Amino acid sequence: MRFQRTLATLTLFGMLFPYTSFALDLGNIISDHDFTNSTSMSRTALNSFLDKKGILHSIADTDPWGNVLSITDIIINAAKYYRINPQVLVVTAQKEQSAITDTSLSQYQKNWMMGYGVCDSCSTDDPALQKFIGPWKQFNNAAKQFRNYLDNASSWGISPGSIRNIDDDDVRVKNVASGALLRYTPHRHGNEVFDRLWRDWFALNLINGTIVKKQSTNSYFLIKSGEKREFKSLAAVVANYDLKSVLTVSAGDLDRYSDGAPIRFPNGTLAMAPSGGVYLIWNDEKRGIGSQEVFKRLGYSRDEVFSASWDELKDIPTGPTLTEKDLYPTSTLLQSRTNGAVFLIEEGVLHPVVSREVLKNRFAGRHLSSVTQKELDSFDVGAPVQLKDGTLVKTPGVSGVFIISDGERRKILTGEAFTRYGFSWGSVIEVDARTFNLHPEGAKIK
Repeated sequence: MRFQRTLATLTLFGMLFPYTSFALDLGNIISDHDFTNSTSMSRTALNSFLDKKGILHSIADTDPWGNVLSITDIIINAAKYYRINPQVLVVTAQKEQSAITDTSLSQYQKNWMMGYGVCDSCSTDDPALQKFIGPWKQFNNAAKQFRNYLDNASSWGISPGSIRNIDDDDVRVKNVASGALLRYTPHRHGNEVFDRLWRDWFALNLINGTIVKKQSTNSYFLIKSGEKREFKSLAAVVANYDLKSVLTVSAGDLDRYSDGAPIRFPNGTLAMAPSGGVYLIWNDEKRGIGSQEVFKRLGYSRDEVFSASWDELKDIPTGPTLTEKDLYPTSTLLQSRTNGAVFLIEEGVLHPVVSREVLKNRFAGRHLSSVTQKELDSFDVGAPVQLKDGTLVKTPGVSGVFIISDGERRKILTGEAFTRYGFSWGSVIEVDARTFNLHPEGAKIK
């Protein structure tokens, strides 16, 4: 018997949520850690969550021993006994019956809150299904079934590497938790709804450009464009980022991101390939140095060169070769002898550094090369330098805290959102209006 129900459309958050297809990896819907984290919410936290979302916190049911229990207690107790994350049970109840956000619940919603026992071809009038009716039985049977799937993964055909046929597509199961969800609801749409709800309500949705550290390890990653890019050395982290702004996240939160190209070297590394050629590593590119003469003219010495294997270099895209024309190939900072103005020069274009906050944020400890105004005037001027992605900022006269992501400032609307994303108040810096306005307004973070 398959314990699931058909999902055509669901009412979520007070609106009709139609089926839409998107790139969810059905084999990796949720991590095993997140699925089994039975202490993720306290009773108080869960009750507060249910209270804010709808009316479910005010509903009670009687257990088999005659005890009248609130839905909050039913969920917490089932989660603890069967070692299932209570958040998984909450999301499932919303996925199946919109039970969390509806402001009134029909008797049908109460009877079949988790969709347990209701298969595609089943009738809820079937006498054999009456033993599953009611909130206590629904939550406990669903949690028990999830635990059964986890403990007997091979018997259920959901071990990692196994293939499940979902809506005529073969899906390779990446972890047992995702396999359990596919057994419970063997349809793409239902699991897409679960994934959306999980991400909206409980997952740590990392902001583009965030640097994270995997919990209980010394592994660091850059979150970018839906991927996690691992730093292969601590030097590659500290060369470009402030360790104080690094977020520590669980393995489960990281598992939701696909692996991107690793970051092996800090900006400015000189790497010698096995062939003897020397590359400058800069902004995710390796740029060959055209000749010994160019190497010397750019002021480099052999002591600065690091021997690298092709395995270390192969994932780094190849950029333009450095020639005699590349006077400042490594984003040199130039300072006017006339008025003290600072510029970053890249590819022959000057980019103004408009404030001390930008200078400290982007180039702490970097040397400033003093040049004449005449030399500065010989270059084109481009866009000002922005703050690093992942920087938390505030500015006088504007309420709230913002995070810089993809060059935009995104307002964090609530303290709850600030905490949920793992931000630290001690990492917030104050910037002047000019620096603040370098970054166009982006989508708000709720």
